[in-house]
Amino acid sequence: MSFSARLKMRTSFLCLLLVLASSAFAQFSSQSVDGATGVLVKEASALYGAGKFQKALAVLAELEASNLDGELRGVVAYWQAMCQKKQQQYTGAAASFAKAKELGYRAKDSHYEFAQTLFALERWPEARREFELSLQENFKSAVSLYYLGTIAKEMGERNKAIEYLQQVKSIDDSEAKDVQQAADVLIGDLYYDDAKGKPHQAKLVERIVIPQYETALSRESHSELAPVIQQKIRKLKQEHRLAIYELINGKPTTEPRYLLKLSQEFSQDSNVTFSPAGTTVEKSKQASLYSKSDVFGRYTFYYRNYLSFAPGVRFNRTRYFNRVPEIYRNDNQLFSPMLNVSHEHKLWGKAATTLFDYEYADIKRDVNSTEKLEFSARTHTLSLGESFRYFDVGDSTLRLRHKQLESYLASSDSKTTSLVVEQLAKLREHFLVLMLSYDRTRVNSSAFDTDSLLVRGDYFGPSWKGWVTPSVGLGLTLTDPINDRDNRGLETMLNPSVRLSNSPARGWRVSAKGDYQKYSSKDTDNFAYTKFIYGLEIDYIF
Repeated sequence: MSFSARLKMRTSFLCLLLVLASSAFAQFSSQSVDGATGVLVKEASALYGAGKFQKALAVLAELEASNLDGELRGVVAYWQAMCQKKQQQYTGAAASFAKAKELGYRAKDSHYEFAQTLFALERWPEARREFELSLQENFKSAVSLYYLGTIAKEMGERNKAIEYLQQVKSIDDSEAKDVQQAADVLIGDLYYDDAKGKPHQAKLVERIVIPQYETALSRESHSELAPVIQQKIRKLKQEHRLAIYELINGKPTTEPRYLLKLSQEFSQDSNVTFSPAGTTVEKSKQASLYSKSDVFGRYTFYYRNYLSFAPGVRFNRTRYFNRVPEIYRNDNQLFSPMLNVSHEHKLWGKAATTLFDYEYADIKRDVNSTEKLEFSARTHTLSLGESFRYFDVGDSTLRLRHKQLESYLASSDSKTTSLVVEQLAKLREHFLVLMLSYDRTRVNSSAFDTDSLLVRGDYFGPSWKGWVTPSVGLGLTLTDPINDRDNRGLETMLNPSVRLSNSPARGWRVSAKGDYQKYSSKDTDNFAYTKFIYGLEIDYIF
């Protein structure tokens, strides 16, 4: 093992398990010291407690030079060792611990602290002896076993190392929990070292090594060590072709394969509008707070290194709190299974993906204002597209989409064919998404046929001081009611929006949002409206 690797390993172990002594200088307080010696004892104790170890050493040197009996000299040597250890002066600390031991002084943690110091100096046999003494006295048993396993590994004693590490499981969880995952990882490392070079190395890795790492990961999937374990598993699977991690065009696979997202939104709508059939719009001219709960799940399967299948499902439910008929008839529920299929290849020598998507949606609403959710509409949406890198700034995507809607009102059944163009632009930590969509909608009642054009841009900024991530968007929709132009004219909808997001913990995201909509039409009674929606969203991603 190289010096830098050993130093890195040593630092990791010490950072993981370093514990301050719980009774700094309590030994001094129990001795009968007074006068100048007592003053020095109190001063040294205060300096140690404040973390001023170098100054504490200077005071301890004065005490050492004074006329102390043998026991107090041992106490001074012990605390000199503790101060030196805190400053990573391991050679001096080892000498001071040895001196305290020679003078007959022993604190509860003496063997453990001495062992850690010897470990840092890679004096394996001496460190092992002190950790074994600490173990015999039941002081930090789990940590001592972990260190003993590490020392045995460094000394080439594989079986003994595994024996020590396996014993960590026998320690009470309250003591072992901080070290159990690290012990499991080290066992996995030992299994892998043993598998290397064997005739059936890949099978040993698949059946023994990876399951051991997965056991370690299952103990705490969000620990600081978890990403290291995940990387070990990923690397082994890739090296031994146990899983696909890179596709034929160089794109990485989705990791993890699953996605489960829970969302809860509480928002205020300034003008609740009702349009269950997608033809006319009825305005309540009343505001209401509403709640929207959403669950989305997806899992990605790979066939070889060029084809993926990602079935998913979404379920959400919305409830309005202003319980008047013209408001609560907007209560709704959505159930939507879907399938995304991707074919990876290259275009112009760069990574590209052919996209095929299908989505079914079953929508229920309180269409009759009876405070009961009933069938409102169902849709089938098919999409065929191509994502490619033509511009260096980001991917471009072209999609041809067809949506068929069956309404609870037969006259409102419709078919919509769309051509969608999307462009992603990435500049350092800034993202810009541009979208252009042309939609051709034909309704059973032809008076409501429309052609529309949507232009939208969304900007995603970098995190501001590590606290909040802003995003702003602006959309403009032009709608041509081709069979009712005299009454409606060319309709427009302006839709600016803003969102401020924060991730307070792993998996969590909290967002404050604002969304403004202004729909303009000559037929103000049936189509024109203005509303402002603002609220709070909370997401958790597993």
